[in-house]
Amino acid sequence: MRLRALFLSLFILTLISTAHSALLKTDDWVSVEKERDIRGDLYAFGRQVDISGVIKGDLITSAQHIFIDGTVTQNLYAAAQNIRITGEIAHDFWGFAQTIELNGKIEGGFRGACAELLINCPVNGDIIVGAGKVIVAPKAVVRGNLYVGAGELEIKGEVYGEVIGGVQEFKLSGLIAGDVDLCVEEIVFKPSGKVDGDFNYKSAEPLEPEFRSQVTGEITFEAVDKKHKAVGFCVWVKILMFLAAIVTAFIIIAFFTGRLRENFDTFADQPWKTLLIGFLGLIVIPVIVLIAFITLIGIPLGLTIAALYVVFLYLAWVIAGILLGRLIIQLLGAVEPSLLLSALLGIAVLSLLGLIPFIGGLFCFAAVLFGLGIILIGLYDIFWGRG
Repeated sequence: MRLRALFLSLFILTLISTAHSALLKTDDWVSVEKERDIRGDLYAFGRQVDISGVIKGDLITSAQHIFIDGTVTQNLYAAAQNIRITGEIAHDFWGFAQTIELNGKIEGGFRGACAELLINCPVNGDIIVGAGKVIVAPKAVVRGNLYVGAGELEIKGEVYGEVIGGVQEFKLSGLIAGDVDLCVEEIVFKPSGKVDGDFNYKSAEPLEPEFRSQVTGEITFEAVDKKHKAVGFCVWVKILMFLAAIVTAFIIIAFFTGRLRENFDTFADQPWKTLLIGFLGLIVIPVIVLIAFITLIGIPLGLTIAALYVVFLYLAWVIAGILLGRLIIQLLGAVEPSLLLSALLGIAVLSLLGLIPFIGGLFCFAAVLFGLGIILIGLYDIFWGRG
């Protein structure tokens, strides 16, 4: 329960000031040379992003490949296929990618999701990650806590905080100075592995005789039945869906920033019109699909529209999250808030509201209607309106 609360609430805590200047760079290859300093936030979108200079603000970037061997003096928000950090991030790093490699220095913490995370450098804050595989390499020193949900967790370096989460396989050949609290199926202690704190684990059967001598504190075991495993699986599925929504939002913002701002302005001027269009879309599109299925020749069209309908509903939820976060930040005084920060905040709030029985469902349903209305208005403007 504590782990779920941490994952669902950490994104709300990312709200920061957006008052200083920002620079937007978009190209197939976006680079900041070693000798260059950029004062203020940098938004960088392209096929490849290379940062060798100094970003004196936040770096918000999305690309296929991201390489950073320079310095980011504030936070880094990155979504890509591959991310490699050999420079320094002075605050927190939010990363969503297939592979993430940390070889530089992270003064703050890391939050994100990926297929594989390799930590090969000092990280002074907490690490909160959902991944297929997490490796804390021999040179890595994590001074905060490690919250992890992964198929495999291997610690070869040093972790001075606590290790908390759920993994299928846990391997230790390094040092954990704090307590360990894991739901785990397999535990492998190498001869050099050591835990200075307590070791609490949940598994199908007790495993501690194999590593009792390598744990300084107490070892406690709790048996886990299939029901608890199913509940834990559902929790992690929700977490991964939440992180997928964040990645989707990053991609939408990367390619449709201007269109989103225009449609959000339309919403501000005519919110009830947006709601009505979303409601009509929710009802009319399935009717069109049914009509298409009546005629044999219309079946391919009906299948296409049905598939788009499902995609639109998902995108509507994500866009509604961006809109909600934007409205919240504006209420706090920001004139034109960052869409990326709006996405982080708004999707987190929608996810939390979705946990509330009945009322949360109604709120999320209304959010989807607004989001669908924004999508349909945007499509109308593209094909028949302002272009």
